Amino acid sequence: MEDIDNKGESDDKEVLLWQKVIKQTKNENVENSNSKSIKDLMKKHIKSLENKEYLKKVIRTGFENLDGIIGGFLPGELIVIGGRPGMGKTQFLVNLTMKISEQVPVLYVNNELSEQALAFRFISLLADVDLSIVYNNELEKEEKERIKMLETSKKNNSVFIHHEYHLHVHRFESICRKPIEDGVKVIFLDYLQLLVSEKSSEEREEAMSYVIRELKKLAREKEVCVVVSSQLSRNVEYRGGAKRPELYDLRDGGAIEEEADKVLLLYRPEYYNITYDENGEPNDGLTELIVAKNKNGKLGYAKLKVDDSFIHFTDKE
Repeated sequence: MEDIDNKGESDDKEVLLWQKVIKQTKNENVENSNSKSIKDLMKKHIKSLENKEYLKKVIRTGFENLDGIIGGFLPGELIVIGGRPGMGKTQFLVNLTMKISEQVPVLYVNNELSEQALAFRFISLLADVDLSIVYNNELEKEEKERIKMLETSKKNNSVFIHHEYHLHVHRFESICRKPIEDGVKVIFLDYLQLLVSEKSSEEREEAMSYVIRELKKLAREKEVCVVVSSQLSRNVEYRGGAKRPELYDLRDGGAIEEEADKVLLLYRPEYYNITYDENGEPNDGLTELIVAKNKNGKLGYAKLKVDDSFIHFTDKE
């Protein structure tokens, strides 16, 4: 009998609580709502199209073959660049960083390479000197002069580097805060999986889902473009044929597939001893940048070429 009485009292409290919520809702000012009529929404963005405001926000990658497919990057987007080891993810990010920095300030967060190793990659690219020559300090006089000139080059002023191992996603957000306030529009992270500690597969999937949502939230709230490199699973290596990667090859990929605005996959057929394409053309230096996901446009692949020293990525004619 006592339990029935307690239950009745609990139900009465729940009813009173809901009545209070309903009353508060009715008293709320509708003008404070974020909802907009479709008419107002279209009017606003049609005007944006007429003024070409949208185009002013587009950040070109500097690779014409890629920009021809995706148009470029946009503030608020999360971009994932995936690839197996040996495809050149880090070197491509270094190239992309320097191309984009010609338009907007860029932050490059490195949690994989040593500070010196990353610095040598940028030096190699900007001075156009083979990376192995930089490492072994076998520089000719002219190469030394080109490297020395980098110290006073103005075009390096819009690139900021942060190096730190074992980053937690909240630490990453904290690192980005000040550069964003100072005008940084694109943030690179190399690489995604190092933001997640090693756990069981089930726990790891949950952790990755959390990390990728936080990165997307950072991009949206701060109106910056976040570009992260990501590993691909070993399944690519066991596949027959050309071993061309697919969207589902992203490691811990469920959340990445869902949240990313664009997914670009690096593929070098030469790495798999595929020396000629289907038309009999040589694959020397060929790198395919596969647009596997693009929320705002079409899919496809851009042909790039990397030089013999594996320094410069350029558009392939």
